[in-house]
Amino acid sequence: MLIGEMSVKKAGETFSPVKPTITESEVLKTTYKGVDLRLIWDCPVQASGPVYGNTGVNLATSGTASSSISNYREGWTYYYASNAIDGSESTKFWSNAAPSAGDYFTVDLGSAKQISEIRIVMDATDCPAGAVIEISSNNSTWTQICGTFSSQGTITVDAEGQTAQYVRLRHTASTDKWQQIFEFYVYEYGAVTDDSYIPTYNDEVDAWYFEMWAQQEGKEPQLITATTSWAGYAVDVPFDLNATRNVRIGVRSVAPDGVTKSDIAWTSYKDASTVTILEGYSIDKPVIKAGEEFTISFDDPSHGPATTWRIKDAKTQTTVATFNNCASFTATLSNIGVYDVEVVYTKAGNSTTEVRRGMIQISDESVGAMPQIYTLTTDKEAKGNEITADEVVTLTYTGRPADGTTSRALRLQEKPFCVENSQFFDAAGLGVTTPITISFWFNPLQFIDAGDAGGNTGFGDQGTQMLNIRKPTDSWPTSDWGYMWSGIHNGGNDYWVNILKSGQTAGGNYTTMTSNFVIPTANWTHVAISVIGNSTSNKDVELYINGRKVSDAVQGKGTVASLTASHFIFMGGTAFSRSGFDGLIDEFQIWKKQFTESTINETMVHYNAGQVPSELICYWDFELDATSDNRLISRGSLNETVYAVVGNTWRAVQGEGDGIVGSNPMVESNRVVPSYGAGTPFLAGRYEVITTPSWSFTGTANQGTAIGDGESGSTSVSWPSMADAPYKAKLTLANSWGSDSREVEMIDAAVKIDEAGEVIEDLSVYPNPFAESLYIRFIEKGEYEMEVFNLAGQKVQSKLFGVEKYETVSLNLSGEAGMYIVRLKKDGKYIKSFKLEKK
Repeated sequence: MLIGEMSVKKAGETFSPVKPTITESEVLKTTYKGVDLRLIWDCPVQASGPVYGNTGVNLATSGTASSSISNYREGWTYYYASNAIDGSESTKFWSNAAPSAGDYFTVDLGSAKQISEIRIVMDATDCPAGAVIEISSNNSTWTQICGTFSSQGTITVDAEGQTAQYVRLRHTASTDKWQQIFEFYVYEYGAVTDDSYIPTYNDEVDAWYFEMWAQQEGKEPQLITATTSWAGYAVDVPFDLNATRNVRIGVRSVAPDGVTKSDIAWTSYKDASTVTILEGYSIDKPVIKAGEEFTISFDDPSHGPATTWRIKDAKTQTTVATFNNCASFTATLSNIGVYDVEVVYTKAGNSTTEVRRGMIQISDESVGAMPQIYTLTTDKEAKGNEITADEVVTLTYTGRPADGTTSRALRLQEKPFCVENSQFFDAAGLGVTTPITISFWFNPLQFIDAGDAGGNTGFGDQGTQMLNIRKPTDSWPTSDWGYMWSGIHNGGNDYWVNILKSGQTAGGNYTTMTSNFVIPTANWTHVAISVIGNSTSNKDVELYINGRKVSDAVQGKGTVASLTASHFIFMGGTAFSRSGFDGLIDEFQIWKKQFTESTINETMVHYNAGQVPSELICYWDFELDATSDNRLISRGSLNETVYAVVGNTWRAVQGEGDGIVGSNPMVESNRVVPSYGAGTPFLAGRYEVITTPSWSFTGTANQGTAIGDGESGSTSVSWPSMADAPYKAKLTLANSWGSDSREVEMIDAAVKIDEAGEVIEDLSVYPNPFAESLYIRFIEKGEYEMEVFNLAGQKVQSKLFGVEKYETVSLNLSGEAGMYIVRLKKDGKYIKSFKLEKK
């Protein structure tokens, strides 16, 4: 913050604040999922420039820097010196040039002054190799007033009431340090303690402080903040994203009486349209009930409206809802199932259509729901949640019914689910003339595009491995590539399937791949892959996702290799250039059947005992527990001795073509004990979705007995000391579908409440009552944090202040009319609490 001139005038004197001169200020805007409009006001201050260099050259005349600052840019070399606040002299300095031994930096105080202290504040990462502080009355004869120092941070030197007009910092050794900004303060002997004197910043304008204003073209001006200095900085300026992007800022002087004000000096309007939009859109609930509201919106609230949003049935692609010209929408759906979201919007200046597959999933009440806390209350709310030490607080909550029973899924943590073809291949009559379809539901926690599973790099990247048919004990390359390999890469945007050509190794394959398709994480998606054709010379691969054919690869490149009884069918696991699948799978089915879009839904449902079709030769719904030797028995139409396992990570290949092979995952020593999670939310099963409450407290808390479930409950708590108050009590309700949290804050009742808003030791707040803005005048310099609570104890606003002595700042308090409790921290410690009334 740049510091302006200061003088002292007797209370009661007449002030006529002058309209300040304002330069064309910078208007900056940055975004991260929102708008952060930053306004910077810099007024030039004409002051004597510092002298820097052992030749005594004044840089103000040498052309390498300016003695005043106008249109400040970070990274510029600049020098600045002026009289400062509160009887001190201050200079700020930033140099990109390294000093040499004997170089010095001099500040002219304007006239001889009796000084008491000199303080230097420098960047904590830089320090001088050696320096001293010297004073002079004539700029020729110098007296050293401290020993050589080479410290970081803040250096304070006692000047013992000596008189000087010039103060300088002199280097005693060559160094490449001191290339960062530092502040140079010279404090006069004896502080101004007479309350009949009021500081006035810069005699030219008779000002106590300055107000900063902002105005969006066509909108009303808004008071943003106040500053006692010649510069100001405001963040989160109100800005209507749907109106013009032109903004101007203004400044006016306020006399020491706090009432008399000058006219506002305005800049010209500037274009503030340089906004970086973050693309992407999200849904607010992963599991939704029929008739329950859900919202889908762009992640960036500054994103422009989409031309069209469409909700489509994932299987039929029938549009069931349309929303036009909006950045978000709220909807309900009455039918259980999976739905795609199609959005048409402007991206990088071009109209773009994107489809998010299976983004909306509507499930039955019986499978449970996301927890939701309806209320969290305390028995102290009538007192504004104010308590004393050891006072017992009872907390009570109500929540949404969210328990249920759903399908049970198998959890794969980068390890493979595996079955050996020899168990069923001949019995099912599979061969080159028969079709085979493999289907499953999957819910990825993440997509790992990390290359080789052994930690090797440089071998290419085919993303996360999904369905794979191979024999790991074969020689390279079929040990890793085999008959079929498939995966997801590009962050879920591409699902690809490869089949090996006859006589080829890993290359020369054909691929079926999704197009304009995004597979979301933390969501259930159904995949079915069919290999069809009556011979190896005319095989096709069909890829179905959520009941719709999305790709059909006609072979046409030559004869493919043969699927045999010696192959293993894997879901997940690792192989060369493919990382393991981290997530859950459900309803893994192997069919001896060719499907169409009208019949593919047969692979998407659950079959109870006695309902399994004959073509469903192998079937794992993961409702059956594993045997004692970790086998997962098939419920398919073939002999129930067919089993699958979760295999250990047996991956051994260290580089392409090195000939090293893996081990057999079906061997008992390689089997892993399976673990489970909540499965597909549209299918019934044995997995219990149970909502459990948990409590957490800040500070040293003594919690009593907690009772309750997902729908209601309570606990008690007390704190033996209020030294670190306020304290927070947090409730979390969680189950397999998600969680919800809410907290309340307990305030120290022993803190004196000043309802009048008059001076309270180290600050004054006015007006009280107030309409929209209030002013806080700080008497002591420091770092402050202001927290605003409603009478229910909920924090509605907070703001940080780094203020100088006697500085005034403004606070725009949003919210309804009524009483608010304001708590003030100084240097991280609570010091005051008072009430304010908003009209």
